[in-house]
Amino acid sequence: FNEEVYPSQDDDVTVRQVMESILTNGFDGVITCTKGENDTYIIVSGHIRYRALMQLVKEGHSHFNEVMVFLKEFKSIQDEKMYILDMNNAKRKLNDIHQFRSIKIYLDIYRSNPDSDLSKRSEIQFLCDKLNLSERQVYKYLSIYKEFKGDVEKAIEVINQYGSVNKTAQSFENQKVNKKSKSIENINMTKISKIEASFKKGYNR
Repeated sequence: FNEEVYPSQDDDVTVRQVMESILTNGFDGVITCTKGENDTYIIVSGHIRYRALMQLVKEGHSHFNEVMVFLKEFKSIQDEKMYILDMNNAKRKLNDIHQFRSIKIYLDIYRSNPDSDLSKRSEIQFLCDKLNLSERQVYKYLSIYKEFKGDVEKAIEVINQYGSVNKTAQSFENQKVNKKSKSIENINMTKISKIEASFKKGYNR
């Protein structure tokens, strides 16, 4: 699931950076697991930290062979997704793309639970609280989301072209203003042409 929000996170460069951080500062992170089948445990959050620890053990740092983990139970897949997003958003500095992917998943969770406690807050307020964004910024993300009818990948392509969500939203707004202005201009030109035609006929309407 992490790859839905951070598709490029699981790479050797990132693992090496985490390894260096652990060697310098010690392991003070959290690996969250949930219980699987046949007495197994599934990592929910902390995949990169796990890979970094495993690599350190392979390189001779055997004191990292055992670490404390946080064991958590989830009521549903959506509950698990919400937890992962909340954990990541609290710890990571999210760029526009990560924020946009997070909003998509948060929206899916919110809209699929109309009778839950989530509905006590408006959709906008829910996203503001989860991502620590202003209403104005959330509206910008949602305007892009709506423009592409929920197709996150197409939206991200355009965001990358413009360089940021702010620039993308502003571009769309400018396009709407220009379109409206042209529409008004066309209406005015039509009225003028009718007036000119009526003068030729000798009367005014």
